[in-house]
Amino acid sequence: MLDAALKKSSALLAAMLIMAAVWSLLHLPGANLQMVTFAFLSATALCDVPDFNTRLNCCLQMVAASAAAQFMIGITANYPAARILIDLLITFFILIAIPEKQNAIIVLLVANLALFAPPGFSASLNRSMDIAVAGMVILLVTTLNNFLVPPSPQTANQTNSCSLREAAVISAEVTIGFIIAQLFDHEQFYWIMLTILFIHLSATPKNPLPRLVKKRITATPLGIFLGGLYLACFNTTGDRMIYIIPITGTLGFFMLYLKNDYFLFSLLFMFSLTLFSDWMLGTYQRYHFTELLVIRTLATVTGGILLLCGKQLMQKETVS
Repeated sequence: MLDAALKKSSALLAAMLIMAAVWSLLHLPGANLQMVTFAFLSATALCDVPDFNTRLNCCLQMVAASAAAQFMIGITANYPAARILIDLLITFFILIAIPEKQNAIIVLLVANLALFAPPGFSASLNRSMDIAVAGMVILLVTTLNNFLVPPSPQTANQTNSCSLREAAVISAEVTIGFIIAQLFDHEQFYWIMLTILFIHLSATPKNPLPRLVKKRITATPLGIFLGGLYLACFNTTGDRMIYIIPITGTLGFFMLYLKNDYFLFSLLFMFSLTLFSDWMLGTYQRYHFTELLVIRTLATVTGGILLLCGKQLMQKETVS
């Protein structure tokens, strides 16, 4: 377990840092949180695929699907009614078209991050093109990772596809979450969809969905509070203290891979994202911390309720 956790965490950190460096050095116009997130999540998903051709095929599937989703979501951002239909169709199609459920949800997570990005044809096209750069980073990191630490037979080439019923339920959860976010018209309510997708990404037989919902709901406000406390204590030292983001973010994923500790993962994840929000905005005073804490927590609770409703629906249909 320790070797596997270290392998995945090192792939995550390497992909995160390399993609961030590429973003900075090449001045990629569309690259942002979407590209960095796509790079490190995809790297951890593909680092256990031993065969390069299989890994290349999976990476190309994810790049193509993610680029198309970024573009479609971006160009329909100013048309809420069309965006609801696009969101439903994209979610369902990606869950069915990509054989590995984990890879499909990673694509959907990155697609929903486009809701925080500038809309329009040019901006969406730039993000779609930059996804291809992230794909090259993923292949570089996973190839080196496999060369240094070969995959174990227990994890290599395991597949977990999404059934039509499961794809329909997840699509409904995400779409209803988007409709709620549109009704409240606040960017933090988009965390409804991100909560749904992150929990589906982490759910396992040992970590069932209802348990993850409880841990996520309790860890989210605590992580945001600690992130705000950290900013309040070190705000006067400048941007240097923001370098802790890759460390705490990677540590959260490491504990998830090693111990299946979703509570600590969520706490560290929200802590890191609170600091990231401050860094992206440029100054701590430009967003209201109490509003961030309350609304993002409320969005997380709403996403958890939708997940539990979807779980109940799946159970009823399975029994019948």
